[in-house]
Amino acid sequence: MTKEGRLPSFDELPVEAGNPPRSAWGLFGDDDQIGTINLMTPERVALAATLVRHDKVFPFNWELELPSPPLFYR
Repeated sequence: MTKEGRLPSFDELPVEAGNPPRSAWGLFGDDDQIGTINLMTPERVALAATLVRHDKVFPFNWELELPSPPLFYR
């Protein structure tokens, strides 16, 4: 995060000189492996839980082999 305690805008990337253009590498430290999951605090999880209205789950994960055939020449 920046010295101001906020996430940088896309135009402010990279956050560290020498990193690839427009990359956020190093945003949460050189050894970070989880990226923006760092923003998930106990307080934010508790607040999100208050927004639940129904006990339904909608998973957004998909098998790595899907879609088949791959889209957009991947």
